[in-house]
Amino acid sequence: MKLTTAHYLNHSGTNYEIGQHLGRWILATPEAARRLQAPPGIFPVRTQEKIAAMFEMFDQYCPGVNKEIKGFADTVGVDPVQVLFYSISFFAHGCNVMALRSEKNLEGHTILAYTYDFTDILEEMCLATTSVTGKYSHIGSQCNIFGRANGVNEHGLALCQSSNGIPVTPIEGLGLDPQLTGLNFWCVIRALLENCKNISEALEYLEKIPISYNMNLMMGDASGDIALFENLHGFKAYKIITASDPEGFLCASNHAVLPEMLARENGRWKGSIKRFGVIRNTFTAKQKISREDIRQLISTSYPQGLCTHFYDPQNMFGMLYGGIFDIEEKAIDITFGTPQHNPWRKFDVGVKDKDQVFKVSLPYEQPPKDFFEMTEEIV
Repeated sequence: MKLTTAHYLNHSGTNYEIGQHLGRWILATPEAARRLQAPPGIFPVRTQEKIAAMFEMFDQYCPGVNKEIKGFADTVGVDPVQVLFYSISFFAHGCNVMALRSEKNLEGHTILAYTYDFTDILEEMCLATTSVTGKYSHIGSQCNIFGRANGVNEHGLALCQSSNGIPVTPIEGLGLDPQLTGLNFWCVIRALLENCKNISEALEYLEKIPISYNMNLMMGDASGDIALFENLHGFKAYKIITASDPEGFLCASNHAVLPEMLARENGRWKGSIKRFGVIRNTFTAKQKISREDIRQLISTSYPQGLCTHFYDPQNMFGMLYGGIFDIEEKAIDITFGTPQHNPWRKFDVGVKDKDQVFKVSLPYEQPPKDFFEMTEEIV
């Protein structure tokens, strides 16, 4: 059993001021700083032209992030170009995502839920409330300091994601090479949370933004609608579920789900197929699904459930967060690390709690031999 720490932070002010706050946090939190350091030479050297293009893309699609990184860099005492976020955002995670319309939920609420699976060695494990001057406030999991892996904003737009196939990364040997110039999922999700009120606005934003990461993005909003957006090497598709849909739910693991995307895939992980099947079976077994049913699904060990403890760097597939967004309540129930050894905690959008530190237990285990094997099977 490994013991580590997770954090809750409250950010407010201009982007530059939030960057300063993040810089002070990193300077005071050595374990977080270690998780965000890359070995020398792991990323290719960028030309001045590529650096200028990178800054321009962030200004256009993720306005304010460059200023936030500048505030961070000035506080820490480094050149902004050296900040790791730029190297890994401009161009490997697991995860499962699911959404229920209110008609499918026993409590009568619109629900999004997820697991976020990776390795604690490369994650800061931090939930943050963020209120940037002139932008929508939101709460979500901080990713590489400046990005967000998921979240729900003040208007009730909720988002969570999973990798669509083998993760895309600029680090040689860790996944697929980026096929186009674009942004990673944590940049995209933060931009949507801060600039969009609903699914319609988010889809319009997603059509414009260049995305280099292959992702399944689950969405829900205050209207009660839910949607799944998929990106695969720049090809995009989506499905919206309204009150007229008889199933009333959507789900995805780590492969494409939408019919127009299936032909673009080159096989699927057996572990992804099994997890997708577990979610579908759970959601179709009952007429209505409760929040406790979802907690049980997230907390039960794979292959009967979604909980994985494969944290070591060779696997990078341990549960770092399990989360349930309630859009009506604008709140998140979250577990830092596996819920088998850590408690669930509740946080609300707009409630600016004090910064907090949590102790987290992570049991390191090995995956089944066929977990990462590829298959042509379709569920």
